[in-house]
Amino acid sequence: MDQLRAKMSTPLSGTLRSVRERLSDILDVAESDPIFFEGSLANSYYRVERGLVRIYRLLPTGTRHILLFRGPGEWFGFTTGRFREEFAEAACNTRLQVCLRDAAQSPQSEILDQVLADTEKAHSRQVMLTEKDPLRRLAVFLHEWGDNNQTHPVEILVPRRDVADYLGLTVETVARCFTELRRRGVIRLNGRLRRSVDIIDREALAALCSF
Repeated sequence: MDQLRAKMSTPLSGTLRSVRERLSDILDVAESDPIFFEGSLANSYYRVERGLVRIYRLLPTGTRHILLFRGPGEWFGFTTGRFREEFAEAACNTRLQVCLRDAAQSPQSEILDQVLADTEKAHSRQVMLTEKDPLRRLAVFLHEWGDNNQTHPVEILVPRRDVADYLGLTVETVARCFTELRRRGVIRLNGRLRRSVDIIDREALAALCSF
């Protein structure tokens, strides 16, 4: 875990320093590159202009637990303390708007309140997901991903490993659940990487989510 923190801290400080030196509020982050890490100073907020960000924590065992994803138009990086409690990195090539924590650049208080509320809901959702069986966890994920991205078919922009870490499952279990949903006629998988998902039976998917 210490090695991961050290790996992530080095590029982070240089990246944010270069942003300040250019007096720019736009930051381009390559796939899998860090944005911030646990224990770093929480001196910036971020808005996703394009791409996708994953936010996660490392458990004492070293296991990664993904808390949430942030896509275009969404804010992240808010915290009530001075230091970060999570890691954030680009899930794909991503462009961010960076706002330093000062009155001139921070979003208005209404936006901040909304983002904090959304974050609390997302963490509560994680608790709910851990109480469901694997198939239901994946169903909830697909339901929410479709609602958030409003695309048809649903484009899963992250690899199966990210889905597994988000749901608290193994990659093999996620693969079996996708296969089972396809066998039941709930979804259809498309593309070479099977990341494009047609939701064929939305009522069956909603029933699995218990919505």
